[in-house]
Amino acid sequence: MTCTFVPSGTKRLWKKHPHDVDRIRTIVCHALENEIATGFATSKRASHLTYLGHVRYECRVGLGKLPDVRVAYFVESHTATVVFISTTLQKSEFTHELEKML
Repeated sequence: MTCTFVPSGTKRLWKKHPHDVDRIRTIVCHALENEIATGFATSKRASHLTYLGHVRYECRVGLGKLPDVRVAYFVESHTATVVFISTTLQKSEFTHELEKML
């Protein structure tokens, strides 16, 4: 499985942690692979709106020594596309940020 990241939704986190971008990408991709393998066990719908016709899901991802993040993504064929990443962990605030970004 491959992971892609939408630049407009990830730019803020990359600016905040420029030296850890590769590490964050790896951890997030691994977490999404686990989500897909377990049938989206800990994922929920990110919002009632769709993104390019796809349902967006969200889940919380632990980054070890970095602050945890919440990730909005969709899956199409064998590619997970990360639409938005935020350090805001509360679901309602995260959804508000996501809808404002789109």
